[in-house]
Order: sequence, then structure tokens, then C-alpha cells
Amino acid sequence: NVAIGSNALLAMNTGNYNTVMGHNAADALVGGTHNVIIGDHAGSTTTDVDACVIIGQSACESGNMTSAADGTVAIGKGALVDLTSGAGNVAVGYQAGDAITSAGQNTAIGTGALGTLVDGDQNTAIGYNAMASGTHTSYNFNTVVGANAGDSFTSVGIEYVTVLGANAVGGALTAAANGAVAVGESALAALTSGSGNTAI
Repeated sequence: NVAIGSNALLAMNTGNYNTVMGHNAADALVGGTHNVIIGDHAGSTTTDVDACVIIGQSACESGNMTSAADGTVAIGKGALVDLTSGAGNVAVGYQAGDAITSAGQNTAIGTGALGTLVDGDQNTAIGYNAMASGTHTSYNFNTVVGANAGDSFTSVGIEYVTVLGANAVGGALTAAANGAVAVGESALAALTSGSGNTAI
């Protein structure tokens, strides 16, 4: 193990091959292996996780990540800050995926991307505040690309929505619009509940 910084790897006991840098970085980690954790308070609550890359102040700070979250990638201040057991998540950007706890296999790239996703799997959000607002519960299999795209999804259970374009599908989308396809700047910008819509 390599630990650089005040209280870095403070509690380490049985873990191996970890590289940790930063004040209080991974300070509760006891038995993890093959992690790279860099940043003030990065990964500071987690006690046992493996093969993670966590870079940025407070990235993965608050949630106690379990072995179910092995392989997590979180880069950016506050990225995946609440993650506990979600598997296969990748978040790159300031506060990207910061509400995810147990959701898995999600990809968030961009400031605030997937910012309020609580649970749901296999979502991809790329762009500034893509799928960032609203109430994101039980969201699955959505692909959203573009600045502020899908930024106001509000309903539980939104699935199979494909959005490509800045500000596209910016309305208060509900599960009644599942399966919508919107391509282009502001495409389906006011859609809320209509089903089977395609706009290119």
C-alpha cells in the first residue's frame, strides 16, 4: 500500500496494493485491495471495496461502499458521493451520479449528469446536467446525450427513452411516455405523457 496525506488509509489492516493520496482519503478502509483513491475525503467512509478508481474531493465520500460496488469509477468532486452497493457504475464530472446508492451499471459523464438518480440500472447520461433534475426512481435502460437533455424527468419508472440533443425532452416526462425517441436540439421539449413518440 501507498498512502500520502494526513490520515490517508488510517484504518488499513488487511488490504493490499492500494494507492491513496489526500487528507482523510480512504481513512476507514480496512481490507480493500487494488484501489486508487485520490482527493480530500475521497472514499472516506468505505471500509472494504476492491478495484475502484476514485479521484476528486469527496468522491464516494458518504456511502459505505460494499463489495457489491467493486470496480466503481468515480472522477470529479462529489462524484457518486452516496454510493453503497451499486455495481458497475462510472461517473465522471462534478457531482455526477451524486444521489446513486444501490443503482448499478449506470454511466454519467458531465457536470451533474444523473444527478438525482436514486435507483435504476443501465442508464447512460452524457452532458452537462443530462438527466440531472426531477425525481429519478426506478429508471432503467435510458440513454440521454446533450446538455440539459432529459433534465426534467419527474415520474417513477421511466424506461427505454432515447434522447440526443441539447435541451431535448426537457418537459416533466412521466412513465406514460416510455420508449420515446428524440433526436435534435429541443426535440420533444414539451413532451410529458404521450406514448410511442419519435422526433428527429
